Amino acid sequence: MKLLFYLLLNSLYIITAGPDVTTQNILYHSNKRTDTSIGLVTMDLNRILIKGKTKLEWQDGHSAVKYAFNIKSATGSLALDNSGEITYQVSSEKVNGRFIVKKTNSVIKINAILVAEGKPMIVDFEVGSYTVID
Repeated sequence: MKLLFYLLLNSLYIITAGPDVTTQNILYHSNKRTDTSIGLVTMDLNRILIKGKTKLEWQDGHSAVKYAFNIKSATGSLALDNSGEITYQVSSEKVNGRFIVKKTNSVIKINAILVAEGKPMIVDFEVGSYTVID
């Protein structure tokens, strides 16, 4: 009886929590970017494409890739229909760091903490929408 209750409870959690973002390809759209390392707010379109647990791209508004990263690890928990936070440790040939995707209620923010050629770059993205890509 306890096993049946446990299985039922877990299946209800899966139904209500929705799929984990690390099992999906998600394109986040941001119209506002704050470069906190230099104190500059920019109203321009940026896109963050996260491909499961393998790749992450920072794109401009025309889908041109600004930075392409390999995801070294993903920690935390986030389903798009619930609040949560996930941190992606990323690396490329010249840039290393992390992207943190955080959802609180209906607000999604992405924080990038990167080091490029020995210089820190801290950028906050306000996400206006997202698309799940098959």
